[in-house]
Amino acid sequence: MTHPIIIHINGQPHQVQAGQSVASALSQHAQGISRCSPSGELRAAVCGMGVCQECRVSINGLPQQLACQTICTAEMRVENAQFAANLPDVKAAEQTLAFESANLTYDVAVVGAGPGGLAASLACARAGLSVALIDDNPLAGGQIWRAASQHRGLDSRTTAAIEALRNYPNLRHLAQHKVVQVGSDRSLLLQDSSSAHRQAKRIHYQKLILATGARERLLPFPGWTLRGVTGLGGLQAQVKAGLSVAGKRVVLAGTGPLLFAVASTLRKAGAEVLLIAEQAPRRKLIGFGASLWRTPNKLSQALGLLYELRGVPYHSDSFVRSAFGEAGQLRRVCVQVAGKNIEVECDFLACAYGLIPNTKLAAALGCQLENDSVAVDAQQLTSQPFVWCVGEGAGVGGVDKALLEGEIAGLAASGQAFVQLQAKRQRWLAFAKQLQYSFALREELLQLCDAETIVCRCEDVRWGQLEAYQDWRSAKLHTRCGMGACQGNVCGAALASMRGCQVEGLRDPHAPCQIQTLLTQ
Repeated sequence: MTHPIIIHINGQPHQVQAGQSVASALSQHAQGISRCSPSGELRAAVCGMGVCQECRVSINGLPQQLACQTICTAEMRVENAQFAANLPDVKAAEQTLAFESANLTYDVAVVGAGPGGLAASLACARAGLSVALIDDNPLAGGQIWRAASQHRGLDSRTTAAIEALRNYPNLRHLAQHKVVQVGSDRSLLLQDSSSAHRQAKRIHYQKLILATGARERLLPFPGWTLRGVTGLGGLQAQVKAGLSVAGKRVVLAGTGPLLFAVASTLRKAGAEVLLIAEQAPRRKLIGFGASLWRTPNKLSQALGLLYELRGVPYHSDSFVRSAFGEAGQLRRVCVQVAGKNIEVECDFLACAYGLIPNTKLAAALGCQLENDSVAVDAQQLTSQPFVWCVGEGAGVGGVDKALLEGEIAGLAASGQAFVQLQAKRQRWLAFAKQLQYSFALREELLQLCDAETIVCRCEDVRWGQLEAYQDWRSAKLHTRCGMGACQGNVCGAALASMRGCQVEGLRDPHAPCQIQTLLTQ
């Protein structure tokens, strides 16, 4: 149960709910404002999962903290860009970092506490192996199950899996831990990003299971940096973390089944969903719907959501062309619906075009990639004999695929039989393939930028500055595109779609961290 607490934003006391994220508290009490971009724009949280780095603020005297991944606690002090003159000295803050020197060796390390990571961890723990479950979020469950961590989920599997974490003394859940470096000696350098501890630690493992999930594909268009423009899952994550959208007018745009899931979450939270713009053509949507007979639970979910969202305008062959605002805040959007442009006044625009597997750690470990995902065999084993990969990292396919793959990998890593699960695995792989085909991006989405459209949100690099460069390295060297805090996760993925520029040159650190962490041995 949540209860009211007081936190201080820019020196002023505000009442929020315990368990609420700092990002949602800023939306309530500070217009959502977090950081200031190099060109002077006041920005707000976008992805809601620690990827875009737009929600950086100072928390309890520590600068550059992610508001979307930090839970409000009583008497917490938060300063955003409006209070920049009073931010503490970075060097002084870094001196608070400690190092846990205990011998941290585990049979299995699992990176990611979403459905796949939970399933893998529990399978290994039941077999008696020592397990470290590492996740950069404060609560287990990942993006899709995060609400259940606060006992607001509807999926019975959620609560059961999260509750089961407490039943195994051989399973250690390392919440709010970022993997910043992979060692050649089967080790991971972690930084505890919680404001309470500020520890770095190096853990060793015999076997590694990657359940790193995926991030949203955010494609730039004029106005996409306005406050109030978020990713689809980004807005859903903020609502689950306490953002109030009661009475707010919302436009949803993008592609795939996530549109319906987000619309359902928002309506239950009291928002007015004005329209849903799906970029896929009608014929492909009909084909996708017809294919659901192979997965009865998905068909049941789809029919339930369609009934629940009856009355909400839903348009195929449609997408957002631009967004407009005042004083940096979203006011209206231009949506192309069946070839015609219409303008809609709204408070939020949630827009994203599918998911991109998170493969950086796998690539750093030398795992083979295939079709932008980690290549795996029937037991989810990668090209490295001690590394498994499950869930969206091995190919986007949803929660059921992730759960099954997590269980298979956990059984395989602990020497148990998994052959009986192979038929189900093939069914979910077929579902994933159908998803990819049905919701492939249309060409118009890759041509929305004008010369002034910001592509790299971290460094405010505009499309006009990038047009002369055909590859990632040239763009990076000449414009600083991809050199900001998100490390190219947003702009790199956008340019890969728009220009075929593949991000190259992966190196440590794999997540933003304090310099002192990298100096720790």
